[in-house]
Amino acid sequence: MFSFHVRKMQPVALAAAAAVSLVVFGQLFAQDVTLPDVTYTASGTFSATQVSGNDLYKLVGEPFRITIVSNEATKPLKTGKGWAAYSGLKMKGTVTSNLDPNSPFTIESAHAFMVQGLGATHDVFQLSVPVVVLKQKITISAKFTLPKGTYGRGWLIYPFTSPVTLSPASGTVSYSDGSNTTVLTVASGTLNAVKGAPR
Repeated sequence: MFSFHVRKMQPVALAAAAAVSLVVFGQLFAQDVTLPDVTYTASGTFSATQVSGNDLYKLVGEPFRITIVSNEATKPLKTGKGWAAYSGLKMKGTVTSNLDPNSPFTIESAHAFMVQGLGATHDVFQLSVPVVVLKQKITISAKFTLPKGTYGRGWLIYPFTSPVTLSPASGTVSYSDGSNTTVLTVASGTLNAVKGAPR
């Protein structure tokens, strides 16, 4: 009699456990999809002369703006002690070239690669993005040193504690078509990461 009740209750107990698991999983999933997006924006003007390279697209002295959007739930591709790397991020921007009277024109990619790191004396922001400029495939890369504490809660996808002022001393931006690499600095500009409303 007792064993009969146990066997009868097993399907009910299993169903109840499954229901609880689904509710818990559903709550966790709901939390993930409601986390806010964080938009990284870099804008400014390139310095009047390049550091090196031929500047094939004549970007020196010209304005630029790029945005990268990610979500706080985004998991890093790789992590190490004090750093995290992300891939497959969406980037959109505008750039002006002295070669094209129709510029500024839009550049975009769904394959941006971003690295954020915490150093002993400063934080680091790196970016590598394949784009098409004037019908040519190039890779744009940037590396900026940021004041220590810019990432606030660590190097994951969170807003910056405050905007960072960019200058020639902050770092470099380069672009390469595979045979020529041009290295530029930013005469003036800002880099920031701002949290949006939860989705």
